[in-house]
Amino acid sequence: MTRLEDALRDAFTTEVDASTQQMINDVRRGARRRRNRRKAATAVAAVSVLVAGVAVGGSLLRDRDPAPEPAPRPTETASDPNAKAPTGAAYAVDAGGDRVLATIQGAEGCRCTELWRLDDSGLDDSGWEKVHEFPEEFVERLELAQDGKLGFAAAPGGDLWITRDGGESWEQAAPEGGSSIEHSYLFTTTGDDTWPAWAVDAMGHTLWRFNGDYFEHASYDEFGAVQNVWGLGGPIVVQTSPQGEGSVDSDVFASVDNGRTWNEIGSPCGGENKPVAGPSSLWMLCASGQDRATVYRFAETWEEFGSVQGAVTEQVALTDDTLLVLGAQDVLVTGDGNMPVDTGLDGDEMVWGGTVLGEPGFLRYCEQKPCDPDHPDASDPAYLATTAGLLVSEDGGRTWHAVAGTPDR
Repeated sequence: MTRLEDALRDAFTTEVDASTQQMINDVRRGARRRRNRRKAATAVAAVSVLVAGVAVGGSLLRDRDPAPEPAPRPTETASDPNAKAPTGAAYAVDAGGDRVLATIQGAEGCRCTELWRLDDSGLDDSGWEKVHEFPEEFVERLELAQDGKLGFAAAPGGDLWITRDGGESWEQAAPEGGSSIEHSYLFTTTGDDTWPAWAVDAMGHTLWRFNGDYFEHASYDEFGAVQNVWGLGGPIVVQTSPQGEGSVDSDVFASVDNGRTWNEIGSPCGGENKPVAGPSSLWMLCASGQDRATVYRFAETWEEFGSVQGAVTEQVALTDDTLLVLGAQDVLVTGDGNMPVDTGLDGDEMVWGGTVLGEPGFLRYCEQKPCDPDHPDASDPAYLATTAGLLVSEDGGRTWHAVAGTPDR
């Protein structure tokens, strides 16, 4: 039994029935998924699944609302129509199986978003190819299932798209009946056969689950309006919407039986919080002073994991044990302490998400340069989607550079 399963069982008062036990057994045998982001993030080892938490108050965190966001700055680089690799601003990146998908700003004059794919588990970026164009701008939400085939994409306030062939073809997948005239979809894949994906309309505050053909509305007595959803390698987690004028408080609920029953997960801090999910982890930030945030990790209880100094602008969960934190100090927060990070980004550039290509949950550090993909100490490549373009790290997230074909910054 994983630590996450132990923790949820201990926290929940609901009796776990035989069907739940079967689901957990399936998860233990290998039902895993990557992260992300958000969107950010990556894969995590199924044998050491944790719910992790970091909590930061509003004074330290520049929050990004799930509602439609302003368009990127006009100074961003447009895609080169003749390029052999992604060259424009990168909106989202995600990995599944042995492939990576990335959405890239369209060529100048094209009100579109390009989709690029890398089918290569090594460190050579020469395998990138453009496989699709979405007929709308700023598709900055992207999720690829661990099988590398099922995937979803959306722009804030735009349509929800689905692929079943790893990004070659896409079709609209709006929930049956819709949820509001205006919508902004967030989604997650689970690896489950019954409900392989879940979605939230962050403007309609409604929850939907995908039955393999279309999204069905899902309503539960335990909670009402929702603003986000994550699949954590088995458990499904939702964040409720704040209730009442001026309220910033939200609750987090988890289900270990594929949505049949839900129980609330506690938080190490009150007030405003912004969970950040990895494939099998959940992170938050808690302010512990004017210029400090404490990092917590949840096993049987919330435990302090580390801390960061100064304002935090972006977070990407690279593994359940590694959180990339960007802001006043760019660091990797790990169980062995904080490690400095060099992204090469200017202070006004934005990171929109990240992923790791390789064995789920295993981010290795490569000491030799250049990294040999066949060397036992080689690093699984990690990718970041940024307004400056798509970046790759070959040393476990400590240093980053543009993928091959991206103009120097």
